[in-house]
Amino acid sequence: MLSKSSILYQAKKYLGILVIRITEAMLSLFDNRDWCDKNDFAFTKILEANAGEIRREFIAVQAKHFIPNIEQLFPEQIQIAGNDNWKTFWLILYGYDMVQHLEECPVTKACLEKIPGMTSAMFSVLEPHKNIPPHRGIYKGVLRCHLGLIVEAPEKCKMVVNGEEQHWQEGECMFFDDTFMHMAVNDSTSKRVVLFIDFLRSYPFPFNYINYFVFNQIAKSEYIGEVLVNSNELDGVNYKPRKINYLHHLSATT
Repeated sequence: MLSKSSILYQAKKYLGILVIRITEAMLSLFDNRDWCDKNDFAFTKILEANAGEIRREFIAVQAKHFIPNIEQLFPEQIQIAGNDNWKTFWLILYGYDMVQHLEECPVTKACLEKIPGMTSAMFSVLEPHKNIPPHRGIYKGVLRCHLGLIVEAPEKCKMVVNGEEQHWQEGECMFFDDTFMHMAVNDSTSKRVVLFIDFLRSYPFPFNYINYFVFNQIAKSEYIGEVLVNSNELDGVNYKPRKINYLHHLSATT
């Protein structure tokens, strides 16, 4: 793995960012919504119908495991994490299955396998009074879904995307494009827990291939490699690349 201070590492990083931004400009011509209607995705019903079991699996994981702060896995996230109050337990990390974590959550795993183009999934925990400041995601070729698992005070817990806010509700999904500036707010006295999911957007040929190619280059980058190593060192979890269906067509009826 290249040193972050090396000229080659920096050159690859900035070339990669340039390729990502050019690809995003092209993909934006097809779909540039900030928020998406959950009814556009058939798997919404699967997630919401199983939200109670998924919540129980999270509670069991929480009782058994040390759940790390996000910057322990992604050191560069310290800029937005700020302190120790955003914790994450990864199930699928940018195209890699976290093997033992998935095995401990069979219902969650089965639900995730129903999502076309699945790329990432984790239990995301915001401790009381934790706010994540405005930031943008890595790549526009994926969409994000949050399934509310523990939200004891919905009126004090919200996502703000491109200036528009929505409040998490237990057992309900929300969908958004995380490359718009967004922030997460938990102003309650309780932790907020969601199942956080990223999946590939569907595009017509040949843009589906282009999208997968760019995503795959990110997945193989030193940046993601470092995160995988950090995760293994923290709790010994093994990881393996997953087969991603990038020729799918997402709709409410398929």
